[in-house]
Amino acid sequence: MKAFYIKLLFLVYLLCFFSLNVHADWFITGEAVTEGTQVTLTENPSNNKEFIYVGKLANRPFKITDGTKNYIHNCGDSDPLEQTIALREETEPAEKGLRIRYVGQYDYFKVVLTVARNEKTLTVQRVNPAKNLYIMGGPFSNNATNWQLHDAIELERDIENPFVFYYKGDIRYNPIGDERGSFKILNGRSWSDGFHPTASGNQPLAQAAKMRQGGEDNKWTIPADRSGDGYYEIKINTLDLTISVEKFVQNIIVSPPPLVVYITGTAMTCGWNNEHPIAMQKKEDGVFQWQGIVSPGEFKFLHRRGSWTRCYVATSANEKILSGKEHNIVYEENYFSQGNDYKFVISEAGESLFTLNINTMKLIVDGQPATGIDKVYDDNGITFFTEKGKLILRSEHEYQLQANVFAVDGRKVAVTTFVGSTEIPLCKGCYVVLLHNKQGVRIGSIRTLIY
Repeated sequence: MKAFYIKLLFLVYLLCFFSLNVHADWFITGEAVTEGTQVTLTENPSNNKEFIYVGKLANRPFKITDGTKNYIHNCGDSDPLEQTIALREETEPAEKGLRIRYVGQYDYFKVVLTVARNEKTLTVQRVNPAKNLYIMGGPFSNNATNWQLHDAIELERDIENPFVFYYKGDIRYNPIGDERGSFKILNGRSWSDGFHPTASGNQPLAQAAKMRQGGEDNKWTIPADRSGDGYYEIKINTLDLTISVEKFVQNIIVSPPPLVVYITGTAMTCGWNNEHPIAMQKKEDGVFQWQGIVSPGEFKFLHRRGSWTRCYVATSANEKILSGKEHNIVYEENYFSQGNDYKFVISEAGESLFTLNINTMKLIVDGQPATGIDKVYDDNGITFFTEKGKLILRSEHEYQLQANVFAVDGRKVAVTTFVGSTEIPLCKGCYVVLLHNKQGVRIGSIRTLIY
């Protein structure tokens, strides 16, 4: 019996010794790491015999240490790059360590230390972080049919880890187009060599975990019942090929405003073109602007590229644009079967600023001729027009008026009183002018663009 207990204690000792050896803290130390300090080799969660470091290494000597003993190459070649090298315990501190001979300024390396019962080995591979990653799919598509690469949204790179990227923004099931709830990750703005779920077929985004590069063109998805609509923060790690939803805040909007609205027509440089219309800039949700040179002609707004049917149009045929005037717009889903295709009309060539508000269904164009202002009373008899560097106001009456001129940020830039007419010098920009009579009653307001 005594002999049995002695053997049992010896086995326990060996087990504890081996366990401590495997689960020790491991480091890279020497001149190859930053400022000659040491960096940690982190245990692989799926293999407790592997310890991994990813980062930069200089063309300088280094050793592996558990904090007590140092380990170097057993014999022969001391460069572990793209090969597996057996390690032994250092016998003299002066012994040379390992060294990677060819190191570029922007090179990153993956170091894998394998600690088995009877041996320790080291493998080093050169790894290159992706330059740019993009997210692309139905929820991000602005085209009426197929996906287009220029709709892809660039991901945000992690400040500390060049292999980690984030998408932070809304993802909503798209009621229009191809594969409306599906998306994938692009390696650069290209269809080739993208990232996909590891399993065959599409995978719910809520179950996202591992990913692969290349292969079957399957995607992550959000449900068509809109329960997955909302704000997401998604983390993509291209080194360990993982993808995870870090944050999700549900926000279901029955009719969300489009991501972008397009303008097209004979008044634009490209004419009527639904494949490559002019994209307006999103200023806030539902509000879009475009500023550029126009010609006399007609125009309307497209809800999607590649479709004439889903559009924002005028409420009357050939509606003439007046500078600063609010024009009503209407959305037509399919005017071929019902509804109208009324156009807006530009009368003069020149630079104009278009502001389209989907929330209020209003359009304002600054820079076109104005035949009047928005009046509080019908008998004001006031007109205005612009010339280069100035605004000209004219009143048919002989009573005194005061004009207060504001920049678009709310700053008052000019004030003047006049009878009959006045000229107000202004720098290039967009302005709002409020007109008051002598009693301080506002009788009108105008919006205008000065060149």
